[in-house]
Amino acid sequence: MKSLIIDSWALQQKVIRLAHEILEDQFEEEEICLIGIAEGGFQTAELLQHEIQKVKTCKVSIHRLQIKKDLAHESQVNIDTDLQYFENKAIIIVDDVANSGRTLFYSFKPFMHLPLKCMKVAVLVDRKHKKFPVHCDYVGTSLATTIKEHIEVVFEEKTLKAAYLL
Repeated sequence: MKSLIIDSWALQQKVIRLAHEILEDQFEEEEICLIGIAEGGFQTAELLQHEIQKVKTCKVSIHRLQIKKDLAHESQVNIDTDLQYFENKAIIIVDDVANSGRTLFYSFKPFMHLPLKCMKVAVLVDRKHKKFPVHCDYVGTSLATTIKEHIEVVFEEKTLKAAYLL
């Protein structure tokens, strides 16, 4: 059974709020690097980039991170940009839903040996089932669900459609 938990309008408001929180926290940065975990995280990063640039004319670069979510511990993490690009920059890992924290945890791996200004995490929906030591710095909404339930964020082209509890 699929239950609507967040409609399109509310999701868009959450993206706007996240963009403002990121700007408030990163106000001194010349560039903010948004690294979206494919696919939902990358789509969320695109929306954040658009909202941030509406407010401030700073450089907001966007990058795609590929990882097999179900096999994150065995998966190679691929980024569409040379890692040296991120040296001494503020990066924000973006995902649509944070469940156990496993995907986010393993997505940090490529950056472990780079000198960064900071690394933060932004998610639209944060579930309270963390099994890994991952803290989400920018959160659209937090939900306490059962472990068996699943959250699906639906995108239609470059627009957030809805979030459902499955």
